[in-house]
Formats: sequence, C-alpha cells, structure tokens
Amino acid sequence: MSCGQAREAARRILAGHDLSEVLVSDVLVVVSELVSNALRHAGGLTGLRVTVRDGQVIIEVSDRSTRQPRARPPSPHAPGGFGWRVAKTLAPTTFVRFHNGGKTIIATLPRPGRPRMAGCLPARLIRSTPLLERTLRKTHTEVTFILPADNPPGPVSVVGDFNDWQPGTHNLTPRKDGKRAATVQLPGGSTYTFRCLGAGDYWFNDETAGDHDSHNSRLHT
Repeated sequence: MSCGQAREAARRILAGHDLSEVLVSDVLVVVSELVSNALRHAGGLTGLRVTVRDGQVIIEVSDRSTRQPRARPPSPHAPGGFGWRVAKTLAPTTFVRFHNGGKTIIATLPRPGRPRMAGCLPARLIRSTPLLERTLRKTHTEVTFILPADNPPGPVSVVGDFNDWQPGTHNLTPRKDGKRAATVQLPGGSTYTFRCLGAGDYWFNDETAGDHDSHNSRLHT
C-alpha cells in the first residue's frame, strides 16, 4: 500500500462519519506521514487501521521495525524529517506499542477545539491562502509564492531546484496588501520541486501546488 492508497482508504472510512473538514484534513496528514515513515524507515507497512470513536479518530500504523521513532533534523538535501513532529503535534496522545515482528504507532486526533501539545506548526495553519501565482511572460514564467504576513510566524524562504536548495536565496518579504511574497523567474515548460522553510527548521509543502512527489511540492511552468 502506497501513501496515496492509504489516504484514500482513510478518506473512505471518514466519509461515513460526521466529522469536520479540519479534522479530516489532519487525519489524512497524519496517515500520510506515518505510512511514509513505515515505508521508508521501518521495513515496510504491515497494517493500517482508522477508527472513529466519540468524535475522535484513532490511527494505527504497523511496521516491521522494533526501533523507537524519533525526529531527525530536517535538511533540504534529505527531504523529510518532520513526519514524527507532525504526528505528535496533530495527535497529542501518539504512542508506540511494540510486538513480535515490529511495532504499531497509535495516534489519536482530538475533536476540534481541544488543546494541542507544543511542537511544530499544525499543517492547516499554512494553508490559509493559495501559495502560488503564475504570470506568463514572453520569455519566461514569473512564479510568486505567497503567505500571510504572520502565518506561519517568523521568516520563510522558498527552497528548491531553481535555487539549488539554498535556504535564504528567495525569502518571502512584506508587500502592500499585508501579505508576504517571493517571485522567481523560471523558463517555461519545465518542472521544479520545492518546499518552504520556516523558523526553527520547519519544512512544509504547498498543498495547493497540484502535484507532489514523495516529500516535495512540484511546480510546472
């Protein structure tokens, strides 16, 4: 089962329950991150279970590894590194149960309105506005990356193939409409991968990009 198949399986289960869009979105993020970790770092996925109980959603992801999950420092040259932080933030009561042949990670997402544990920024905080605007010119495409002025807080830069994955090359700066943005000029008819880097080495994707690989957003000019 791939990450995409796991998300679709979870989506079908959630569709039969009266859950908020926010909770459904968070569940799909956690499913994707935990399944990705199982496939990449834990010997493969051996089980996925999603249960809705009293308005909460319980996700169980099993793999073949008996090692305790841990967060590693994210790096632009080694995409990822924030899946465990995301899971622990969106699902505060995430814990691990070890058993013969591997382990099961159990993540419970609370009802909206319940407090979260401190940690990385919840994914939905950075999806409040579309992130990409494209302007076609005669010789190139101008791509503008846009975020609210303070969401997420702190400096943000766009990092990708077009700047050799060098943080700080394209920083989002304030503009007159109260948002912040960075514009990159790119040749037409090309594809680039990219991510955004926020304060505290917090890497996040553009969910509005329309295309993604295993960890990065993709941009087509």
